[in-house]
Amino acid sequence: MSQQERKNKKFEYNLDSVLRVRNIRKKQEEEQFNKAQLRLREEKRKEEELKDFQKQKYNELREMMEAGSTIENFQHVLLRKSHLELLKEKVDGQEKIREEAEEKRDDQRVKLVAAVKNEKIIEKDKENKKEVWKKVLAKEQTKSLDDIATIGYIRRKREVIEDKGAAE
Repeated sequence: MSQQERKNKKFEYNLDSVLRVRNIRKKQEEEQFNKAQLRLREEKRKEEELKDFQKQKYNELREMMEAGSTIENFQHVLLRKSHLELLKEKVDGQEKIREEAEEKRDDQRVKLVAAVKNEKIIEKDKENKKEVWKKVLAKEQTKSLDDIATIGYIRRKREVIEDKGAAE
């Protein structure tokens, strides 16, 4: 295949397979990031529910104590207090789970940004190479047109010279 035939073909990027792989990787990272965000939202919701429940139980205990609990209810108050302590442990545990989910989401965000950046690098390279290809193609076309014009000019000049030589 001559250089001219090769230049006239459609633009082919030699790193298309790399671009496809990076695009797939970016989509996978986006998926993972979305999952991490959903998990974080769910953990925050659970944490809020636990805190609301804890606040409700504290209010119930406070109301019971303000009403002036007697010795018979003292056992009930102690049970509520131990229940509130267990509830506090659950809230603390849920806060840790939420923090871990936030860290995982942040890590996933970093991975996603890197994947997007890697894909954009290849896309930019593809655009640059396509522009170079277009310039080379335009230059080749101009060169071909110049050659055709030159050949036509030389042929007309020969014809004029031959006509003058035949006339003499």
